Amino acid sequence: MSLEQLMKKEKQEQEKRILSSFEIAEMFQVAEQKPRDCMMLKCLYYLGLSNSEVQNLQVADFNFENSKVRVVRGAKKTVRDVTIPSGFDQEVKQFLAGLSGIVFSGRSSGKVSDRHIRRIVKSYACKAKIENGSEIHPHSLKDSYEFHVKNSTD
Repeated sequence: MSLEQLMKKEKQEQEKRILSSFEIAEMFQVAEQKPRDCMMLKCLYYLGLSNSEVQNLQVADFNFENSKVRVVRGAKKTVRDVTIPSGFDQEVKQFLAGLSGIVFSGRSSGKVSDRHIRRIVKSYACKAKIENGSEIHPHSLKDSYEFHVKNSTD
């Protein structure tokens, strides 16, 4: 078996870490003291964004009239439209007031780094006292939202 096949098998065997609604709410609550971090967590969760999508998010990408956000993914610059859940749209609109350009700016390159996004997620998972919080990743929020939406409509 090749290394690639072994890695693929291992990845398939790993279970997705789905956070409960309570755990998500706890993360949001402990992040409230830092509005940027809280909004980043909420964008990862409610919009189902990946790290690179959060990094590339621009204020101009939001269309509140249609409750949509234009999301640009990675180096290939593929674009998709994501619906902003009702209730969250007003919160985003308020956060974006007065901002321009990149939504989540970083220190040097203008946009927040991939590593910093991962640190933020792990930090708030640990502060929320989530079991194995250090193993929570940005994609865990996306997977959790997809799971919650799917199970709320079944």
